[in-house]
Amino acid sequence: LNLHNFTHGIEAGGLSSTKPANTSWSATDISIDGNDEEFGSGIHTLDSSGEFNLRNITINNTYFGVYVLGTTDAWQAQNLTINSPGGNAVSGFQSTGAWTVEDTVIRNAEDEAIFAYDTEGNWTVKSTKIVNTTDEGINAGISSGDWEILNTTIRNPREDAINAGKASGEATIQDTTAVSSENGIDFEKSGGQLVVNNLTVRDTEGDGIDAD
Repeated sequence: LNLHNFTHGIEAGGLSSTKPANTSWSATDISIDGNDEEFGSGIHTLDSSGEFNLRNITINNTYFGVYVLGTTDAWQAQNLTINSPGGNAVSGFQSTGAWTVEDTVIRNAEDEAIFAYDTEGNWTVKSTKIVNTTDEGINAGISSGDWEILNTTIRNPREDAINAGKASGEATIQDTTAVSSENGIDFEKSGGQLVVNNLTVRDTEGDGIDAD
């Protein structure tokens, strides 16, 4: 399936927090090419419950790649390619369900590649490559769920490769590389346990790991 020249390539979910949707759906083998409209999204979902599965999707010329707000159930995103979004590539802001992002490539995001600020669910980012973001590679600030970042490379973010400042969940970072960032991992003022195994951090302007 090819989708071209739109505001939102796929829009699913509720109308507002008072009119939520309860549904599950899957999207597979789709090429999405937007019209660069401000705040347009490849996939756009608000205030929904139900499981969402994304597989083998390429997203170009959108402001957000995947934009999710206020969802409550699990998201599985596998083998996504998101190129040059004008904002976040994957935004799960204020979602409460568990997320898995796997085998995904994000290039040239104009904001965070993965924006999971103020989320409550557990997140896994696995076998993923993030290159050239104008903000952080992964922003998990003030999140309360547990995090696993496994076998992932984050290269040339303008800010931190991974920011989990003031988060309260546990974080495991394993077999992961951060190159040319402000800090490798910012875990400052966070209450959970940080477990790091086989982490490579190179060419940072600040700290490899900031866990003050």
